[in-house]
Amino acid sequence: MQKTSMAVWIGSILVLGAFTLGYLYITSPDAGSPESSGAQDMSAAIFETLAARSQKADFPSLSGAWQLSLPDDHGGHDEARIETWAFLAHLKDEAGDPLSVQFNMARLGLIPIEEHSEATPSELRALYRAHVILADPNMNRVFAEERLSRGLGAADHDLPAREVWLDDWLFTYGVGETGERLRLDLTVKDVLISLELSPTKPAEQVAQDRGLRGFSVPRLLAKGHVGDRVVQGLAILNRAWGDVPLPGGAVANDILSIQLEDGNDLSLIRTIRRDGRGAAVLDGLISEADATIRTL
Repeated sequence: MQKTSMAVWIGSILVLGAFTLGYLYITSPDAGSPESSGAQDMSAAIFETLAARSQKADFPSLSGAWQLSLPDDHGGHDEARIETWAFLAHLKDEAGDPLSVQFNMARLGLIPIEEHSEATPSELRALYRAHVILADPNMNRVFAEERLSRGLGAADHDLPAREVWLDDWLFTYGVGETGERLRLDLTVKDVLISLELSPTKPAEQVAQDRGLRGFSVPRLLAKGHVGDRVVQGLAILNRAWGDVPLPGGAVANDILSIQLEDGNDLSLIRTIRRDGRGAAVLDGLISEADATIRTL
């Protein structure tokens, strides 16, 4: 199977870019409200400081050949400076009404794992940020909640238990007899979200490039509950760790992903400079119904 090109795949990674000390909740019933914008500006400013600190830390670059190993690679990679998990599910309830769920989580390493034994208990080793967005077009509402944590048990990963969590937001992998299914248990604005995700296409490994590793699962069947509504639909997962490009930099990406009823999936990524200079670069990726990958 053809490997996904780095230029295309890296644009599809949804990188989270803000962390803060301690533990903080940011909630907003309207993702575009002035209060939400102010919280995002505050988080972005804090992140720039902490990202600079992380860049000064001596994290080794991930190099050499590697082979994707699932379900283990769904879990954490403490050797990496940054790692991200990004889910997006488009769902319908029993009445046929649409809704969507987005869950993003990131870990920013501040101290290389080799130095953890020398760190004091109170010293920051890593910072976590996650957000959940529930969009309900039928009710004309968008619920969003963001959580940030310094870890210390409130956010972490557990390889034997096959869990990644931030507070009560839980991602479980290796579910079922084959170990292929995934599960998300989330809350946003007191709405309980429980989804089981079964891949209908194999994961696509990112080729080694500049210390970045990861994979994408372009199509998963999603079933479960959002509140008291029974839902089902399709989802996508992007996963990355290593020298993930930091948000807020000179380059930005616009991403369009489409899952078609005939089993084909299309992703288009436009890479542009934030200052508007230069020409945009457009890349495309088609995942055909038989899981063949073609680049555009």
